[in-house]
Amino acid sequence: MRARRILRVVAVALAAVLATGLAATAALQLPAVQRALLRAALHAAGGEAIARVEVDRVSGLSFGTLLIEGLSLVDGEGPWLAMDRLEIDWRPSRLLAGRLDIAALTLGTLDVARLPATDAAAAPPRDTLVPGLPFDLRLGRLAVGRIALGEAVAGVPMAVAVGGDIEAGGDGSAFASLIMTPLDGPAGRLALEAALAPGGDALTLSVDYREPAGGLVARLAGSSDLPALALVLSGDGPLADWRGRL
Repeated sequence: MRARRILRVVAVALAAVLATGLAATAALQLPAVQRALLRAALHAAGGEAIARVEVDRVSGLSFGTLLIEGLSLVDGEGPWLAMDRLEIDWRPSRLLAGRLDIAALTLGTLDVARLPATDAAAAPPRDTLVPGLPFDLRLGRLAVGRIALGEAVAGVPMAVAVGGDIEAGGDGSAFASLIMTPLDGPAGRLALEAALAPGGDALTLSVDYREPAGGLVARLAGSSDLPALALVLSGDGPLADWRGRL
């Protein structure tokens, strides 16, 4: 009898866990719940820079493909960032092993009209370039069709496309390989590879930027008659005494 009672209790407990999991999964498919979770996550990450989050559609939050459409971030002065469509191909189950595994992140257009209105003095200084993560991160493919920066951000309006891959560890290590291509004005290309050692206090960096006459650097400098530019920078060492070769 006692064994039967224990089995019954275990069966009821398992059924309750299963029902809770199914209910949670079903709830996550509700658009209102998905939008609320997204807003809460962005508020937690952005602090006072995000007073309000506006989003048209969120789907696939608990499965393999997350889709976010029509996202705007608003601070006390109004909207400062807008995004049309973000698609993330990821593996939510890997979070159980302490790893955020994103096979691909594809973003259509990201408009940053200005920087958010925040109190920079209130932000504590960071000891490393990359903040410590509570998990390992892998982004296999990053593809951003257009990042548009307003004059208040870059000094002149500009737009670029970005692609690459990123990895970061909970131990402060990180690696990024990125390609940036200007979309307005003469064609140019920036190739960057950067690696942070565990602890985040040593950096290996390689940058190769090339543009024809009158390119992006010329626009930023406010001088349209600058010649073609080729810039190669590389170096490695501790951040406290980092030296590069130009």
